[in-house]
Amino acid sequence: LQDWAGRDSPIRSWIAIVPVEATSPLDPAIPFVPVATGIVTAIGYCAPLDEAARPPAVARASLWAIGDGRQTALSLIPLEPDSPDSLGGLWSRPGEITGGEASRGVWPPGRYVVEIASPGGEYRRWLGIEIADLALLRASPSAPLPSPSAPSSSGSPAP
Repeated sequence: LQDWAGRDSPIRSWIAIVPVEATSPLDPAIPFVPVATGIVTAIGYCAPLDEAARPPAVARASLWAIGDGRQTALSLIPLEPDSPDSLGGLWSRPGEITGGEASRGVWPPGRYVVEIASPGGEYRRWLGIEIADLALLRASPSAPLPSPSAPSSSGSPAP
């Protein structure tokens, strides 16, 4: 979910990405999708429409912040649905992320990894979300967005 100046309600954006099998949140095989907007109030994922590609009903999500070559597990604060669901989830900023616009519930620029896995690990898929630091883009309007497969160059890694 994104808040944009001049709009009374948040904007819900969907960006397609194919999750992959990986070994950990730090696995370089995980694809990252860039999100370039000023205010991100929620992040999440949706399962594929194709039933054959969907996670099993028992699968649940886990979330990590990635920075400085480290992974930090984050709590899932559900917005939708109210309880864990293999078909997807939308989450508010957790308490482990402090500073910045925490009082407004804003997700800071950085890299976040979602794992969707069954309890026994038979099914495990991963995807990444990179929230761009728009201050850098404003300072240099011609600067390209971060590469989806490369770490952020903001110098301020995700918590």
